[in-house]
Amino acid sequence: MLFNIDEKQLMLELKNKDERALKICMNKYYRYVVYIVENIIGSALPYEDKEEVVSNVFVALWNYSADLDTDNYSTFKPYLGTIARNMAKNALRKTSKMHFENYEDAFQVGTNEHIEYGPLKEEVIKCLKESIYELSVDERKCFISYYYYTKTIAVIAEETGLKESTVKSKLLRGRKKLKLKMEKKDLDMKTVKFSLNELMSEIDESFIEEVYFHDCNKILKKYSKQKIRQNVFCKTASKHKPLKFTYRTAIIVTVVSVFLCMPVYAAISHLLTSALIDDSNRHLIGTETNDRSYIILKDGVYTNENGKVVDIEELAKSSSEFPESRIVKSSLMPNFIPSSIVEIPTDKSDEMYIIPEIILINNSLCVLTQDNGKGWELTDKDNIVISFDKYKSDITVSQDLIIGYVKDGIMYEGEVFDELSGKYSFSPDEKGEYFFYLLSGSSDYLSLKSGNLEVN
Repeated sequence: MLFNIDEKQLMLELKNKDERALKICMNKYYRYVVYIVENIIGSALPYEDKEEVVSNVFVALWNYSADLDTDNYSTFKPYLGTIARNMAKNALRKTSKMHFENYEDAFQVGTNEHIEYGPLKEEVIKCLKESIYELSVDERKCFISYYYYTKTIAVIAEETGLKESTVKSKLLRGRKKLKLKMEKKDLDMKTVKFSLNELMSEIDESFIEEVYFHDCNKILKKYSKQKIRQNVFCKTASKHKPLKFTYRTAIIVTVVSVFLCMPVYAAISHLLTSALIDDSNRHLIGTETNDRSYIILKDGVYTNENGKVVDIEELAKSSSEFPESRIVKSSLMPNFIPSSIVEIPTDKSDEMYIIPEIILINNSLCVLTQDNGKGWELTDKDNIVISFDKYKSDITVSQDLIIGYVKDGIMYEGEVFDELSGKYSFSPDEKGEYFFYLLSGSSDYLSLKSGNLEVN
């Protein structure tokens, strides 16, 4: 199992075709890739096409993982950024909406074939960040657009409303500031060999987000992380790899894991539905398992990882009927039928609704309500933010929490969160009564600390 994995180990596991490493990579660099794709393609393509590009970035990483240089692991992120930029530019070329010019290496010492920072790498990057901070808003946008997102001068001019000559002058001003700052620090220019495009790719996305993005969360919200993930693992699946699981097959896997992971489950009680955390189940906190069992279809026969034949139809019978519920009547999540539906009321404090501590069971749907059992009456001007914190699992690094909404009895596909804490943001397209649900996308159990639901 992969815990607290560093870049070098991540690259090694990718070279070994460990799908868990690919999942970790997607979790870690998803924002980074989305930002690059979004800011190169912009509105030239619909979100479905941009999601496809993001998927293809990670597919390409997987397909060419054998070529990763594990001896120079500091280049991993720039390498992934290069893939993202090339994929985005190729997608634009196919539309015939944009033609790319040859990008100048306007600030270059030595060769641009390889990054050769030596011991001065951190100092050079520090100088670059300081220089960007000192630029005006327009200069900063031009500089990052050109050297980080490799946009053309013409595109930058169109996006900013500036003349192309003005864009060029702002880029020149940025390069001069960087050069002067490096000279003031007495950096040995002869030992620093880089192109500015390559150097910019070394900057972490959090800095770019801080100085460049204003509505970064809104950008991410428009992308379906779950859809991208499913697309990636579908494309990377080989002939005899485990099946790409739908929500129903995830249920089946959980059932199988009961028999395959007896040492773990022997220490676990018989909790059958999601529930409030109390003294009777508090000992289950941190015992979520990362189900490592799977079902393989080979030569027309379903077998588990131990080679035992599995009757899928028998395993699926228990989940064939949608449970009765006054709130949820059906689901738009592919092949998902909950084993149970549990209502959890929230306590209101001003405009904040307090979510109690909850222990989630795989396939048991937890629906949040107001303290009177009703949902939230919302319009297209409202915004809901659900903040959560998970209890850390003692067993697995991956804890998938799915958050989504229910309207008019229909459960809509939710957003997957892998992090220990996070926020789910939702703005309705139309007026109506909305309920919100929590669902464990991992094996039993996933425990949540007290959270909140805020209406903005």
